[in-house]
Amino acid sequence: MRYPLPEVVKSWPPPNQVDPESKGPSLLIIESISLSIALICILLRLYVRTFMMRKSWWDDWLKVGAAIFSILVTVCVIVDTDLRYGWNIHVWDTTFVQRMQGRQISLLGQTLFVFASGLSKLSVLTSYLRIAPLGSTFQRGTQVITGAVIAMMIIFLIVTWTQCIPIWHNWDPIGQDMNCMAEWPPLAGQTVTSVITDILVYLLPMPTLFRLRLQILQRIVLMILFSLGIVVVAAGIMRAWWTYYVVEMTYDITWDGFDLWMWTALEANFAIICGCVPVLRRLLPAPMHNIVRWWICPQRGQRSMVLAGLQQRIRG
Repeated sequence: MRYPLPEVVKSWPPPNQVDPESKGPSLLIIESISLSIALICILLRLYVRTFMMRKSWWDDWLKVGAAIFSILVTVCVIVDTDLRYGWNIHVWDTTFVQRMQGRQISLLGQTLFVFASGLSKLSVLTSYLRIAPLGSTFQRGTQVITGAVIAMMIIFLIVTWTQCIPIWHNWDPIGQDMNCMAEWPPLAGQTVTSVITDILVYLLPMPTLFRLRLQILQRIVLMILFSLGIVVVAAGIMRAWWTYYVVEMTYDITWDGFDLWMWTALEANFAIICGCVPVLRRLLPAPMHNIVRWWICPQRGQRSMVLAGLQQRIRG
């Protein structure tokens, strides 16, 4: 937590703890909508896999786990940005208790996000392992990135809960005699590597898809279907920027941290939505579904034996 210098505190206006300026209910509206869409998508995914296809697998249940943690992240964000905890008002208008409790929920939210983000990535990677040809570069790359994601989840959890010893120094609103490491380096490591692994996860199948014996437009449609995660990458970049801004560039952390919280929950919810969309094409009306299948699937004589597993996955 960044503590202001005495001269900075002197420049602040008098505190207003009766009717402070706030950012209003915009975050509550945005997060409620994104979470609702994410929950609808995960429920529809389970319906498709369990009742229509009757073949759910680990990728589906990992996505369910990610959705549970995404719900918890969003709840933390909404609670923390409520006036009670002060993350939507200026820091000089917050009370001692608000700063302490807001920091506690912040630590909880960071922990939950590690699980929400990590399980979403593992869900996508597990689906790749199911379709990747044995011994292929695609399979080996998926295994390496899967191991990296699991390792980073463990490292980030350890660092989050040991950056201050004892742990309650994390939410000390006074900041005197604290035994804490600098906050930005571990957060930089977490946000930057999260974006990098997102990019790798969603780019991983592209070389394989590009080599499919399809017409160029068919390949483009297929690659778009598998690259919807670019939305998650964009949200991750915004979260990384606001993390840097809140930790390194401002002392009004409760006011500017509002945007950081917003992008944190959006990234978690977007990961659920984008990970479910390819499965939901099965819900298209029969004529439209047949058109989509015809558009992205070649004739049997054009199929590569090496990529048969991947194309079987595409067909549903």
